[in-house]
Amino acid sequence: MVTVWPLNGTNTLTLSGQTVTIASGTTIAGSGTLLFAGAGTVLIPGAITNSNAIGSSGATLILGSNGSLGGAAGSLAVDGGTITATTPLTLAGGVQFLGGTTTFTFQNNITINGTGTATGTSTIAVNNTLTLNGAISGPGSIVQQGSGTVVLAPTANSTFNGYTLNTSASPGASASPAL
Repeated sequence: MVTVWPLNGTNTLTLSGQTVTIASGTTIAGSGTLLFAGAGTVLIPGAITNSNAIGSSGATLILGSNGSLGGAAGSLAVDGGTITATTPLTLAGGVQFLGGTTTFTFQNNITINGTGTATGTSTIAVNNTLTLNGAISGPGSIVQQGSGTVVLAPTANSTFNGYTLNTSASPGASASPAL
């Protein structure tokens, strides 16, 4: 088992074309956010132990299992870049929409069951189905583009008004429930 430094606050690791693999069994300690920036790729093929937010701020993040973010305690942070899944995923943790333009490219569907926050203006491009089952809150906004579908759990998200479906940029895009 490998332990990565303890996190405190927001930590950004800038990649310059490198590929970083976070191996199965890795423990990321602390309480904070780990963002990967730059023109690199981060592979998380298996389950890790994590209670932080892990995400992209310009890099490509490739998730390979339901435990890639650490289960219910870990969450996904999106602030630009690309999020890719190599298999259908159901992520127990939440999601943080921090801003930026993030592309979700995946051959299969992704479901995020935990709660979410929107603190910045996030543009997400989805090419399949992204299901957000947890409540989303915060002063930010989420603009959907791409040909895919974003499913917002209607009872969980009944008070979030910051979601926009940009059909002019993506004529095939859809949201459920209809906005």
